[in-house]
Amino acid sequence: MEKYEGSKWSEIEVEEEIYRIIEEIAKIKRCAPEQIIVEAIKTALNTLKREK
Repeated sequence: MEKYEGSKWSEIEVEEEIYRIIEEIAKIKRCAPEQIIVEAIKTALNTLKREK
């Protein structure tokens, strides 16, 4: 599995975390506007970068 440079996260783990976050948003708001999903993905990626 490919690891992101300087990160303990593999590509698959990153994808799983992004999907988990989107699922959490969907639970809160069944019809999540596109912008909310985009922001969730940005937040997830920023979180992963900080956890190097």
